[in-house]
Amino acid sequence: MAFTGIYALLGFKLSSYFKPQRYIHSSIATGAIIPSIDILLLPLFLLLDIEGSTSSWSHSVFTISILTLSLFALSEYKKNSIYRQVGKGLAIGMLLHVVLDLILSSENVYIFWPLPINRFSTMISTLSNMNIIFYLIDFFFIRLLASFMLNSILITNIGHRWIAIALSYLMSLQLYFILLFILLFFAGASHGSINNIFLFASSLQLIFIVSCVSLLSINFERLYKKEKQL
Repeated sequence: MAFTGIYALLGFKLSSYFKPQRYIHSSIATGAIIPSIDILLLPLFLLLDIEGSTSSWSHSVFTISILTLSLFALSEYKKNSIYRQVGKGLAIGMLLHVVLDLILSSENVYIFWPLPINRFSTMISTLSNMNIIFYLIDFFFIRLLASFMLNSILITNIGHRWIAIALSYLMSLQLYFILLFILLFFAGASHGSINNIFLFASSLQLIFIVSCVSLLSINFERLYKKEKQL
């Protein structure tokens, strides 16, 4: 289950408690949504009949450790502390995502993948038939996330005019998605059909949101710096 909007917003909120550092805000927010990339590879995993294809490799503590240590090593090799800051931020964000998935997701989470250890059942896995509610919540929080990123552009007054326009369209798009899914639900569309549409829409939006968070890193740094000065 993708909760891109709420996870990114919580990532930004968590990052606000850290001292202003280069890329720390954007890297924590990015890390909070990176594990959702498993939905992009879902068709391939289903084709290969790989068990635990979702909420598995991208949610594994081993994957998080390898990614973090790789960036730490790159920081030492390049003599550039930015890689270390990004690695720390991504690790914090990804761990936040995993913890939230254990609470909110309707799917099982394989946090020790690929070890043959039993998967962790989430607190609401028994409510899988209520996925439509989570879809609507996700669209709502993506709209809030888009609004937050748009405000960061307006407040800091830093370029990216095309991103501001795109974010405005993204906000409007969420309302159409909410109406569409409500219509599909009451029209009696199958759970599989609704889920496939959600995965497709979430995949495209995930790519766009990660790109925006990366491009707006300076905006977030200045935004939080202003807030701390108030």
